[in-house]
Amino acid sequence: MACYWPIFTQAQTTPNKTGYIDINYILTRLSEVKTAEAELSSLQQQYTKQLEAKAQVLKARQQEYVASERTLTEPMRRIAQQDILLLENTLQKFQEDAVAALQQKKTLLMRPVLTKIHQAVETVSRKEGFSMVLMQSENVLYGDSALDITLPVLATLGVALSNAEKQQYGQPRNNLYSWLGINEHLLPIRQ
Repeated sequence: MACYWPIFTQAQTTPNKTGYIDINYILTRLSEVKTAEAELSSLQQQYTKQLEAKAQVLKARQQEYVASERTLTEPMRRIAQQDILLLENTLQKFQEDAVAALQQKKTLLMRPVLTKIHQAVETVSRKEGFSMVLMQSENVLYGDSALDITLPVLATLGVALSNAEKQQYGQPRNNLYSWLGINEHLLPIRQ
């Protein structure tokens, strides 16, 4: 027991320092993210145009079928219905594939950015003595600003902020009001 006592007491006295970052703020400040968003937007527009073209073909085929339905024989009617069903399935499959392709492209573009952020967080954490760093979310009602390492992480990433931006970032944000959908600036001033 005497041999383990120093280890036990050291484990109890070693403070665990937990910090946090505002990942959304970091992401809005990185040029790589803006480039990735522009590329994704362009790709999404291409898929949207292709989807609209396929939808127009389907719509035209449906209108054509409705207009000529009375003059078609039963076998011709079944063939036209199968053709329309095939076009609907093709349209749905294209839409699902486009969503999956966009998600895959987003992952591909954001992986290096997130790796870079992780390395910066790790560097700052080791330097500042943090044993754990969390991402701030809308569910956090209060966080001590001394534990917020967002600005040092941005500095490590090479993002230069003006003094006004740093001061604005340091202003307290009340997530409770935003969670409730209330603009805190519209609340009455307490005296």
